[in-house]
This record gives sequence, structure tokens and C-alpha cells, in this order.
Amino acid sequence: MRIRRLPTLVGLVALVGGSAIGVSTAQPAASQQSSHIVSASSDATAGDVTTKARRDVCFTGACGSATVKFTGRYTADTSMSVKDTKCDAVGPKMRIEASQYSYSQQKQYVWHGPWKKNTKGCRGGYQAWNSGFKGEDRLDAMRVKICAGSRCKTSSWMTN
Repeated sequence: MRIRRLPTLVGLVALVGGSAIGVSTAQPAASQQSSHIVSASSDATAGDVTTKARRDVCFTGACGSATVKFTGRYTADTSMSVKDTKCDAVGPKMRIEASQYSYSQQKQYVWHGPWKKNTKGCRGGYQAWNSGFKGEDRLDAMRVKICAGSRCKTSSWMTN
């Protein structure tokens, strides 16, 4: 069963089996911090609708994934992990990227998170990171980028 969320003026509408179900949502406050990564894992309020998605990126030299749980229009919880699959002394690294919309600039942009490097080596397994995300602008989607040396691959977008 596929559930689609359609924005309306009063909230969200979920289509379930051809039937529309209205859901009222609380809008987050516009005051945000200057940093996108925060230690608090949730800014959701009662009535928020959350969605969770995962993307995997694997190629010779690295394999990893990111799971994103959108907790509001400006916030998400992220979990990422990456493994070295080549044993060539080139450790893989990864980062999260966020597609955001700036109301003041009236344009879409992509925020690039800090690189996280696997320091365990090829026999150490997956190295994981978890963090909260709180953007200054509307959060529309997230994706993961993984690199090993000069080779990089980026997942498809996970939409909010």
C-alpha cells in the first residue's frame, strides 16, 4: 500500500487505497539555530506527521546507507553507516545532504553536511553515526553521498 502526502492550506491529505484522509499538522516555529546538526534528536510536536526512508549506496571500495526520519518541516533524525570493502588503505567517507528552500532568497539550495570518515579499516565492519538535523529553512529532502578516494556516488532523494 502506498501512502502519498499532498499539502493543502489546512494540513496534509493522505491517500490510502483511493480514500483521502485529512491530517492537521502543527507548524514548527521559524526560529532556528545557525548549525544544521544538533544533538537533540527530535523537534516534533503533537500532531506532526513523520516519515522514514532509507537509501543504500554500494560500489567497489565502499558500502553504506542512511536512514532519515523527518520529524517536522525543518527537522530530521539521521542514521548513517559506511564500510570499507576494498582493503586498499583508502578509507571511505560519507555525508548527508539536505535540499532546502529559502523563503527569504526565494530559491532552493543544497546544504552539505560534514564528512564522516570510516577509520575502522576493511576488517573493522561498518562505522555508524547518528545525529539530529535542524535547518534554518524548510527541509524538503535528504540524500547520502559516499566517496572512496576520487570515486563518489550519491543516493536518490528521500523526501519530506
